[in-house]
Amino acid sequence: MEITSSEIRQFQQLYRTKFGIELDDKTARHKLLNLVGQMYMVYRQITPEQLAVYRTRNEYVNENTNNEQTRTASDS
Repeated sequence: MEITSSEIRQFQQLYRTKFGIELDDKTARHKLLNLVGQMYMVYRQITPEQLAVYRTRNEYVNENTNNEQTRTASDS
């Protein structure tokens, strides 16, 4: 991933405004690359296979939660 000097300067300005800390170019580049990498991981598109696994796990959790709630309600 290529980060331009102007993007680093903008990040340094935002960081200074938010945290009151001045970053040198090397530190700012490192922090910005880490941030972009984290954002990529959070916002990347889910694959159909991952969606199928999620739905299967979610159905299992919902079924068990509903069963627990039904038992708890009948115990009362």
